[in-house]
Amino acid sequence: MGFSRHLTVFVAVTVLGFFFTVILGFAWPIFWPLAAWSIFLAVHFFFASTADVREEWVNSRAEELRYKSYDFDHIRDIRKRIEQKDPSITHHAERDD
Repeated sequence: MGFSRHLTVFVAVTVLGFFFTVILGFAWPIFWPLAAWSIFLAVHFFFASTADVREEWVNSRAEELRYKSYDFDHIRDIRKRIEQKDPSITHHAERDD
């Protein structure tokens, strides 16, 4: 998506701006344009990285989510025990022992 080109131009302009500011003693009028440009560069990076998702990463992430989904039965079991007021989930101060 042209991100590497965008980054290269950004770095070149930043270095030139720094050179003109420090070496030649110019004021720093380029700060705000570079600040705005860096925000656009970050947005471009996020869009470019989402467009370049590898298939193996997607598969491994889906497998990880499937593996962790075992917890839903455990949550349903806890809710059921709460509804039945099971002593195993009641705080010891609230038990009728």
